[in-house]
Amino acid sequence: RHTTGILMWSDIFLHDSPTGEKIAIVLVDTQGLFDNKASTQESLKIFALSTLFSSFLVLNLNDVIQENQLEYLQTATSYGKLIFDISGTDSKLSEKPFQNLLFLIRDWINPADNAYGLAGGNEYVKEYLKFDEDDDEQSASLKEVREYIHETFDNIYGFLLPHPGNAITD
Repeated sequence: RHTTGILMWSDIFLHDSPTGEKIAIVLVDTQGLFDNKASTQESLKIFALSTLFSSFLVLNLNDVIQENQLEYLQTATSYGKLIFDISGTDSKLSEKPFQNLLFLIRDWINPADNAYGLAGGNEYVKEYLKFDEDDDEQSASLKEVREYIHETFDNIYGFLLPHPGNAITD
């Protein structure tokens, strides 16, 4: 891991929204999930906390989305969702407890199937998170985690990045 715990940039960036409102942008970095140094509980707590105070959560993944990553997302956000429910936050503000989720997939390995960038990423994520209650071929647990993610975030995006090349990574 390159980050330990949660790091928050000391500067707050102000931005004018399209509606003319001022938006405060705070950059936060957290340690990766489930490395070989942190306990599962520590990883889940860090992820739950970062999800709670993020309006735009970026899940940084390598190559492709893996099923266990969706399960970790479900587990970690369930902690945050529980805190949201306990706090008595006005549910009328949003039907879902969290706002935006971006699957940032670096070193994308299938550019022939889905193009690099936002359009290809959104297409890939939409297809990957698709579920149909009447589909007998998809297991109940796969349907459950996908339904949960859709019920938890207002917006879900994908962005696909190419490998930067060996000259950069070596």
